[in-house]
Amino acid sequence: MKEVWVKADEAEKWDERKNLITFALESGASAIMCSKEDIGRIRGLGQARLASESKDADIILEKNAFYRIIEGKEDEKEIARLGQRAEYVIVDARDWKIIPLENLIAALQSKAKIIVRADTVEEAKCAFETLEVGAEGVLVTKTEHLKAIKDLAEKMSSGSLELVPLKINRIKPVGMGDRVCVDTCSMLSVGEGMLVGSQSNALFLVHSESID
Repeated sequence: MKEVWVKADEAEKWDERKNLITFALESGASAIMCSKEDIGRIRGLGQARLASESKDADIILEKNAFYRIIEGKEDEKEIARLGQRAEYVIVDARDWKIIPLENLIAALQSKAKIIVRADTVEEAKCAFETLEVGAEGVLVTKTEHLKAIKDLAEKMSSGSLELVPLKINRIKPVGMGDRVCVDTCSMLSVGEGMLVGSQSNALFLVHSESID
């Protein structure tokens, strides 16, 4: 599952941080990076995984997660080294030409999860797709693209299923049942529908009403 983190410790005023934190909570962010002074305040607003230097955080920075700004090769080496013993490494780099994400993914396979700063949907998509493996998550600093990036993360986490044809051997009436209408016909085209069933290994594709 691709993760979307929100960095909410940059603004000086609590009201500004609170707006971003509230939006992150409402959007279902995977984690919120915050200052240790805000831990109690955020707990009062809602439930979320909090990343901070505080010992009361769910993810403790400089202990089981490391946040670093990348400016050159030495920073990349340090992150790769720290990632050998961490749960997360959070990479912040404004110049995408410098970000050695491919090297970090290769170095930290089966090690730390990589969270990369992404300020736009395009940057998030690039982070998720690099080397066909991608970073495990992105770090967002503004509300502007948060919802779109969250939707992208969910879409890219859903994976794909191989559909196989089957033969219907018999049809019989089974009496009255409950009728459910999911009106998504404006969102679906030919060949698209919903997978329905009571067993996860045997679902049926019910086609949308997008054809006669």
